[in-house]
Amino acid sequence: MPVANQPFEPVLVAMIDPINVPGGSRTYVRSLLHMFEMRRMRFTLVDGRNKPTLVRKLVVLTASCGNKDRYGLSLLRWRLRVLAHILRDTIQEVAPSLIHAQDAAVAATVAPMAKARGIPLVLTVHGPASKEAVARGAVSDGALVSYIKQLEQHAYRAASRIIAVDEGQAWIAREEFGVPDAKVRVILNAVPLERYPAALPTGRESYVLVPRRLVEKNGVHFAILAFARVSKQYPFLRLIVAGDGPLRLELQELAAREGVGDRVTFLGSVPHEQMATLLGGALAVIIPSVPVAGVVEASSIAALEAMASARPVIASDIGGLREIIKHEDTGFLVPPGNVELMATTILNLIQNPALARRVGERARKSLVGRLDLDTWFRRIVDVYYEALHDRTRRAFSND
Repeated sequence: MPVANQPFEPVLVAMIDPINVPGGSRTYVRSLLHMFEMRRMRFTLVDGRNKPTLVRKLVVLTASCGNKDRYGLSLLRWRLRVLAHILRDTIQEVAPSLIHAQDAAVAATVAPMAKARGIPLVLTVHGPASKEAVARGAVSDGALVSYIKQLEQHAYRAASRIIAVDEGQAWIAREEFGVPDAKVRVILNAVPLERYPAALPTGRESYVLVPRRLVEKNGVHFAILAFARVSKQYPFLRLIVAGDGPLRLELQELAAREGVGDRVTFLGSVPHEQMATLLGGALAVIIPSVPVAGVVEASSIAALEAMASARPVIASDIGGLREIIKHEDTGFLVPPGNVELMATTILNLIQNPALARRVGERARKSLVGRLDLDTWFRRIVDVYYEALHDRTRRAFSND
């Protein structure tokens, strides 16, 4: 139950990754800080800008005898030690009323400090950290993944409240880590509607957009295969891939083999402020995610940005995507990896501009009052008040 008159400023927002790199969790934090600023609320950010230098990496690699698993574990522990010092100093300096951690590693690191000072700890779960490590190539039964699982378990126990960005993350918290249902709140991601033009598709658009990092779970190769089928009928059409990653060369080679290398443009990482323009000029936006190592797409911010731009989204029918898109009403859901259906949907939008306009319009309207930033922020603030209320109740019960 929110305690509406109980102050929660200042808030310490903490994350292990630097805020200035692409990614959904970083966009989430930037939106959170933006809302603090808009409401003139005090906050402090601690992020992982102090990344290990090349020399540090070489030292750790040598000490690990070239073992990839031990190397990854040593680097993570080093980063968390550095962050622990920064967090301890920051807590001493700003005396936060509440700590909002953005990943399990930071939540587990800051938990003893929060407990010692009676500061409520809220954790947002953007994805299953240990499964994501496996998806990035870590050994599933290795020391690194085991350590990350320990951090997750500690973080879930220590947090006063857990914000899950979709039902899938909530299920993992409850079923795999035994988190009581009373501690979990599902708050889907959201976007600032005012940043995205609401002009509807005209039917004259010349490209389809894939705003995805080039990693396996984002399924970009399926979008390229679908585009190759469409381009046989509509050679004017282009595919633009906005994002970078380790699979870039492999995907470029795939486009060349499919005979569309000259019609697929890889932009690399696109600054966030330029994405609205790209989205606004697209015929459609494809989010072709696939499950990898137990990692399933959450409530994709890229999909929400496309919907805010009144673009029809063609997305995989998995995870949080099916929580934000209603098939054939506010977008299109296809089975993950189904190239033929993806291609058929693109063709349908090219041949039926009225459908593209109708779905795009409904997509944007579906976000108003549900997945816009104001609504999202109010829900997060309610969770803050719940965490503060728990602290107050515990304090009284201990007297």
